[in-house]
Amino acid sequence: MAAASVSVPSIKLGSQGLEVSAQGLGCLGIPSSTALQGGGREMVELATKFVVSFADGKWEIRGDPAYVHAACEGSLKRLDIDCIDLYYQHRIDKKGLGCLGMPFFYGPPKPEPDMIKLIHHAVAAGVTLLDTADMYGPHTNEILLGKALQGGVREKVELATKFAVSFADGKWEIRGDPAYVHAACEGSLKRLGIDCIDLYYQHRIDKKVPIVQCTFPA
Repeated sequence: MAAASVSVPSIKLGSQGLEVSAQGLGCLGIPSSTALQGGGREMVELATKFVVSFADGKWEIRGDPAYVHAACEGSLKRLDIDCIDLYYQHRIDKKGLGCLGMPFFYGPPKPEPDMIKLIHHAVAAGVTLLDTADMYGPHTNEILLGKALQGGVREKVELATKFAVSFADGKWEIRGDPAYVHAACEGSLKRLGIDCIDLYYQHRIDKKVPIVQCTFPA
């Protein structure tokens, strides 16, 4: 019996409009594969991860530049390719700092210089994840973090921010339409003073918009 034909919809990712299938295949349970040979590589986008090192019978979380470089070279060699389409961090340090209470919500706004010192102290103490959102303030927390990330701090942390809670004309609104998500992302990048957000995720669910349209806007 012939296999049934299955049509998989496509989506576009990122500002360059990279087109990929809306469905992917996680390969954790596949011990080894030569599936990319014979033209298979040209038909797919390939993602792999780094940060979990195995040596001397022990697992270790590593993110130092020397390890990341060696891990990438190893992945390229094992996959027998010269370019990885999406190379990302598998784990982050367990220490993080949520920044909600800095500009508002828990009492009056705190002095900006004090909050920048707090962030710098946290990073010096080993915190490697800073979490914020465009609704915090709104917007003022991202501006604060943008100032705190200067002077080499950005290179020491993973940065997370969120979208979906819009504030306009004195009202809060949950939005997930593609035009809003694109504008919200651009706004966060500008306020944070960066060109890449490590983790950009949905703060609340807009039930009016299918999730695939919200998280992968055209």
